[in-house]
Amino acid sequence: MTIDRKLINRAYLSRHDFEECNKFLDGFIERNKDTIKEALLISALVAYARPFSENKEHPKIINKIPLEKVTKPLGPEERKLHNKLMTIRNQAIAHSVFDKKPTGSIIQGVALVQQSKPYNILAESIDIKEMKDLSEKMITICDDIICNEQRKLEL
Repeated sequence: MTIDRKLINRAYLSRHDFEECNKFLDGFIERNKDTIKEALLISALVAYARPFSENKEHPKIINKIPLEKVTKPLGPEERKLHNKLMTIRNQAIAHSVFDKKPTGSIIQGVALVQQSKPYNILAESIDIKEMKDLSEKMITICDDIICNEQRKLEL
């Protein structure tokens, strides 16, 4: 039986992203300054979400981790957190969706004044422990994907 080398490569790459996420979360837990916390949380979120985003095609790897393989083992609360993290990444971190970063302009005399509501990820009420637990579970899921592919070699 043949193994899916592209899937294995994506699982390894994804595993490293989740480890990076955990490294940032550990730094977040140990620091107190809001700016550092915000930067570390954004970095953790980007690292967490990277495996689920479209990546450049390469002959040795699939372009993203198969969503069904990593979300199927999740419970309802974990799936809810995963979806929340992906929404934040897609609407406020990687892109600027108006609802997350509303902006507008008003005229004051002869001047056009731009107004906007700055986005702060710390206002999202992300439970850091739950995010870390989810990222740890994703590492285990990636390990399971790799092991399942390796078992095919034994058949």
